[in-house]
Parts: sequence; structure tokens; C-alpha cells
Amino acid sequence: MKQESSVAVQDVVNERRRQIEVECFSAENDDKLIDCQLACAAACYAMCEKKKHLNEFTIMGVPIWPWGPVWWRSTTYRQNLVKAAALLIAEIERINRKDRIQK
Repeated sequence: MKQESSVAVQDVVNERRRQIEVECFSAENDDKLIDCQLACAAACYAMCEKKKHLNEFTIMGVPIWPWGPVWWRSTTYRQNLVKAAALLIAEIERINRKDRIQK
């Protein structure tokens, strides 16, 4: 079990690194995001077992995907979960930076 967990964690760390290095989603970029955009994107990926239309991701009829359709890059369910976890890490890091600035 430990080996499987560490592979999953490493995949999430690698995805977060890819988001920063390849997609250029830096801390400065993340800090400009508001209204839980990273968390909403993570939720969409986490709920996506198969490729779905973005309009299927709603809360009480309100779309929750925070960006345009060009940014929707659904792949396999596992990879979508990895992306979701990496996006949640980005959101937590954004909150941590914001809290440090406000103190």
C-alpha cells in the first residue's frame, strides 16, 4: 500500500511541477485568480470519469468550470484525479501566500 500511495503522491507533485514549468502557471499567476477558480477546476476534473461537456459541471444550474473550453483537457479518469489534486495544491498554496501577506 505504501508504494502505491507514494506513486500517486509523486504523480501529483510531478503534475504540479508540469503546470508550473510547462503551462507557466506560476504563483504570481495563481495569486491573480479569485472566486475559488482553482478549486472549481479541480472539482470538475475530480468529477470527470469520462470526457464530458463542460456544461455538465454545474451547481444548481450555474457552471463551475472557471475558464474557457480551450483550457478543458480531460484525459483518463486517473489523470484527471491527478490534475485535480495538483490544482487543489495550487489553491492551498495560493491561500497560504494570501494569509502570509495579510498577517
